[in-house]
Amino acid sequence: MNKKLKGKRAVITGASRGIGKGIAKLFALNGADIGLIARNSENLKKASDEISEINSSVVFAKNCDITSLDQIQSAFNSIRDKFGNIDILVNSAAILKKASMMEISPSLLRSIIETNFFGAFNCSRMAFDLMKEYGGTIINISSLSGVFGVPKFPDMGAYNISKYALWGLTEILALEWAKFGIRVNAVSPGGVDTDMFKTAFPGAKAPLTAMDVAKVCLFLASDDSSAITGENIIVRGL
Repeated sequence: MNKKLKGKRAVITGASRGIGKGIAKLFALNGADIGLIARNSENLKKASDEISEINSSVVFAKNCDITSLDQIQSAFNSIRDKFGNIDILVNSAAILKKASMMEISPSLLRSIIETNFFGAFNCSRMAFDLMKEYGGTIINISSLSGVFGVPKFPDMGAYNISKYALWGLTEILALEWAKFGIRVNAVSPGGVDTDMFKTAFPGAKAPLTAMDVAKVCLFLASDDSSAITGENIIVRGL
């Protein structure tokens, strides 16, 4: 097997389940040393154990609520101590809570924006300090819900807004950090077969698996995409 990420160090947020866990597994299979960040310590331990069994990659897990800047700083300080610089950051952590814009409480709206946007923003800024000397790549897991012109589902306005913001962040960071050799791209999948999707759309069949998304992220994390930055890759499924 051609290990596309051999010698690379990758940090994945939201890595204890769903898309983040799938990305971490595929990256480990491709030779990367993996830093896992997630809020749920029990699920994080399970994911770490599973990924450690895949190959000889180093796996480092850090419990962290990415809505807390103090916890993010602590996590990335630990990552610096473990890996030194890093090559890849995948911002996969996200929450989805449904409510109409007339009914949503300010606290719920704030929690969605804090996780889905500010969490990615703050993790990216911490990762910048570990990438700026040698370059790197940041991948933001957005959503088809955050793509303009695509039909939207009712009661998902807050989630959609957070993903619009994440796409804007991707463009701006790609522009500002290009001079440091840091590429920034987004991946916007349609429905993915995860617990989040099943909770939001009971009984619906998702067109994508976590591994479908992970394969796109592997391309963006590898040297195969060295000329690509500031893009939003839409993955609809069949």
